[in-house]
Parts: sequence; structure tokens; C-alpha cells
Amino acid sequence: MQGVTFRRLTKAEELRKVEGLQKEVWGMVDVEVVPTHMLMGILIAGGVAIGAFDEDGNMVGFVFGLPGVRDGKLIHHSHMLGVKPELRHSGVGYRLKLLQREAAMEQGVEFVEWTFDPLQGANAKLNFAKLGVISRTYFRDVYGEIRDSINIGYPSDRLLVEWWVKSPRVVKRISGELRPPIASILLSRGGETAIETVGGKPVAKKTVSSRVVVLPIPGDINRLRRDHPELASEWRMATREAFERLFSLGYIAVDFSSELYEGGRRNAYILLKATLDEALSGRNL
Repeated sequence: MQGVTFRRLTKAEELRKVEGLQKEVWGMVDVEVVPTHMLMGILIAGGVAIGAFDEDGNMVGFVFGLPGVRDGKLIHHSHMLGVKPELRHSGVGYRLKLLQREAAMEQGVEFVEWTFDPLQGANAKLNFAKLGVISRTYFRDVYGEIRDSINIGYPSDRLLVEWWVKSPRVVKRISGELRPPIASILLSRGGETAIETVGGKPVAKKTVSSRVVVLPIPGDINRLRRDHPELASEWRMATREAFERLFSLGYIAVDFSSELYEGGRRNAYILLKATLDEALSGRNL
């Protein structure tokens, strides 16, 4: 991230660069791109857009969101976070989210939300293991068909994540005091898995009883979609069933585990049967 600077975006010429970066990051066609006039409208209405720029002044990342109301309280809905492909693991996205958090708190907002594809392990790691979000809501095909190079052909199922920006969980996670758990250790201590593999295919379990539940996802869903699209679709359906069942039973997704295993990744969500206050407390599992 050396040489990258960050600043609030306020001018139309800056927002137009966000249009181009959307195409580069997601392979979007024009009809899917959030246009400059809409971005400016979001800013006029109290939204926030932040850009990341390299030493030559080229935009390499952005985040933007808009104000909203949930349960009678002002919130910030973060709609897009995008970083150039070659900088995705450089810390640019993480820094943009922290700046978004600061901007939200300046507005008196304590709750930031956004959606993301729960099968995207890198995004889950950023959201849960680095930022400290939680989730209690699963949306089926919420955006309909998204016509970009990443999502086309698959239902746009999403988790709605809650970022309680002043909570002990978030403060401890950002400071490094709270470390992500390891799924295999939780399973060895009595945690249950929400999805089993039967004949190489994922199958959601019908019942769970432990307080801690591990919900696995593929190590690399994008490669799986490319090489084995039918199996990728089965993972979508299995995780959909598992999340919906667990949320209906009072479980909350509180963390994400990513372990190196035989040259690949073993990714899994960690869900806890808990109240909201318990989930936000920042206590180790």
C-alpha cells in the first residue's frame, strides 16, 4: 500500500473515475454501473464516497454508501467497495472501510450495513475476521441477475452484515486484541458443522444443537464456478439452506475462519447461539 493516498470524493470528475473502476473490478457492462449523477445525488443526500489513489494520481480503489433509516435510527448503507485486482490483498480495501467508519461516526452513525456474497471467502475474511461485522440476515437472489463477469449465471444471494462501529467486538478486532477463531479447534471442542460432504457434494444438516456452529464454504468459489459450475451451484443451495435455518433458530454469524490445508484454504463461518449483546461483546469463543 506504499504510496497510496486516500481522500473524500466530492467532485463529478472524481466520481466519473468510480464508473471506470466499477467496470475494471467487476467486469460490469454499462447498464450495471452506478453512474456519476447517481453518485453525486448520494453525496448531496449525505452519503460518503472515499477514493484511494496511487502516486500518479490514478484511482485504485473506492468505497461509497448512502444514509438510511432502520428501526427509526440513522444508519449508513455501504453499497460498493472496489479495489483494482492487482491491489486486492494490499490493505487498500481495509483502509477504505476504516475511513468509512470514521466518516460514519462523524455523522453520529453507530451502525453501518452492507451486503456481500457469502461464498466469496476473501470478502468474508475482510468483513468478519478483520472488521468485526456480524450477520443475522440472508437474502435470496436480492439483486436478481447481475450482469458482470463474476456474478452472471448465479443467484445473487447475499448476507446483510451489521457493523456496529463502536461495539467492543469491532474495537477489539480492529486493535488486534480479538483474534479470529480456528474452525478445526472449535469442532474439536464440541462445535458442530452445518454442512457435511456426501459423495463430494455439500449437504446442509437438518438439525444442530451446539452453541457454536461451523458453516464451511469452498476455498475458492470463483475457481469452482469456472471448473465445476454444477458443484458451485450446489454450494449456493446448501449454504442458503444452512444460513436460513440457523438464523431462524437464533444463531448469529460472528466470525470467519480461513485455514491453510493441503495447499489450499479451508474456509468457514462461525455462528453462535446468542443475543445481539453477546455477539457484540467481543469475548473469545
